[in-house]
Amino acid sequence: MAVLRKIGRRCRDPLRFAAWMRGESRFVVERRCDKCGSRSRLVRDGSCAGCAAKRSPLKLTPGGKLDKAAYVFTANGRQRVSRNRWLDQCDAERAERGGEFREVQHGKYTARIYPTGRLEVQDDSGWRTDDLAKLAREQGDAFFRFAQGEPDLVEVMGEAGWSV
Repeated sequence: MAVLRKIGRRCRDPLRFAAWMRGESRFVVERRCDKCGSRSRLVRDGSCAGCAAKRSPLKLTPGGKLDKAAYVFTANGRQRVSRNRWLDQCDAERAERGGEFREVQHGKYTARIYPTGRLEVQDDSGWRTDDLAKLAREQGDAFFRFAQGEPDLVEVMGEAGWSV
């Protein structure tokens, strides 16, 4: 009991201490938050629970389950990535700037496969693209119909790790 009294004296907010003693994660105060208007506070640090919920990528569905889409994507629609993945991407970009690539040739197509995954392709007639994935996105189904008639291009795409 002496330890609890000692902790109680160190905690400035008696409501927070009482919620901690009950094992709760939140407690309610009289004064509203200036930013969001919430009266709920977090026991762990006394911060506003409403503001913390807005900052957190973890959201719950109406059924009370974790909304994985909110965790994976940021508010502006960009995908969240782990630190290791981000560092790997930085290393790949650095290697590409340093001139690293792997060259493959199938039939009339010669391709450079860069560490970032970029695929630069050219054929014997002089046709060339700096980024085959970008070209595929721009042309859509027309590109893939064309590629079906070019088995050598399909081989190049397979070498680059594309699922063909």
